[in-house]
Amino acid sequence: MVLRVLVLIFSAVIMVVFWHNPFVMPLKVFVVYLHELSHAIGALVTGAEVQLLAIEWDESGLTRTRGGNFLAITSAGYLGSILFGSIMLRTAIIYRYEKACAIIIGLVIVVFPLLIPQKLSLTVFIVGVSWGLLFIISGLLSSIATRVLLFIMGGLTSLYSVYDLGDFFRGDIAHTDAGIIAAHYMENEYSTLILSYLIGILISVLSIWILYKIVYNAIHVSSEKNEVAEEPSADMANQMEIISSLTPETMELIARLHQQRKGE
Repeated sequence: MVLRVLVLIFSAVIMVVFWHNPFVMPLKVFVVYLHELSHAIGALVTGAEVQLLAIEWDESGLTRTRGGNFLAITSAGYLGSILFGSIMLRTAIIYRYEKACAIIIGLVIVVFPLLIPQKLSLTVFIVGVSWGLLFIISGLLSSIATRVLLFIMGGLTSLYSVYDLGDFFRGDIAHTDAGIIAAHYMENEYSTLILSYLIGILISVLSIWILYKIVYNAIHVSSEKNEVAEEPSADMANQMEIISSLTPETMELIARLHQQRKGE
């Protein structure tokens, strides 16, 4: 369990340090895809129409909708990333239902682009089908590969909002979800800037807290399993107590009776 936590921390550090490295691009594009997919799901749930769902290889993304609830749709990107990531990460850590989880997520990733193909960019279609098939095939073939896939991608997806803070430091606040929400409700630039930072920090803290709770609870569950496995059951303990209380004469009598039964 400690090793898995260290791997998660190492993966997060690698992603932050090498976020702009081209070798990490497939992972980043997947994380962005789930983020934009969450916007689209939020739109459909609130009765909106998805007019466009697009991502680019430079990790930028856009979901254009009409109607629905603005706050629910806009915040669904952050919240959906946290939800998708949390489900994948917890499943991978506790070693339960990992294959089913991978297949279900794979189906969601594959099927959704097929529902609105005329409103998708080519990149969305390629990324959705490719990653979706990878999840499905992994879930069908290998438990180990599935756990690794869910573990790494779940951890990275959960921390999307933390990576998104990089746009704040680069001064590109207006194009972040936090900036879009703030601009919708605030009237002047100063109050918009403050609210953008508050939303960004709040979502990042929430992501880290949920990640911590998942890891902590998973460690707690694993520890309880080990304790149960190490401790003898009540029936076994009673049997051991009975055996230890037998006298040598009783043990000898039991052995003779056993030999007689074998002879018969």
